[in-house]
Amino acid sequence: MWYKSASVLKNGVYVIGVPSRRLGEEVAAYVKLKESENLEITDLIEFCQKGLARYKIPKYVKFVTEYPQTVTGKIKKFELKKGALQDFPQLQNEI
Repeated sequence: MWYKSASVLKNGVYVIGVPSRRLGEEVAAYVKLKESENLEITDLIEFCQKGLARYKIPKYVKFVTEYPQTVTGKIKKFELKKGALQDFPQLQNEI
């Protein structure tokens, strides 16, 4: 069902770099789906593997309903990065 992955996204995917002992930094993705759509993390990863280099495939994925935004509507990626330790507890081992 990987072919369906791109059509269920509402506002795209925002990615950030998170700490990694082995590589220095890895990819974490925050995904916002269209209403009433479902997507499994494994389907998303499989979709990414079809067209991205291995180092660009997100290791951590979180589905969100809203992104933190500025007054002008831009995404506050620095807030996503600050919240990554709570969103992905396994990052505690990478610090």
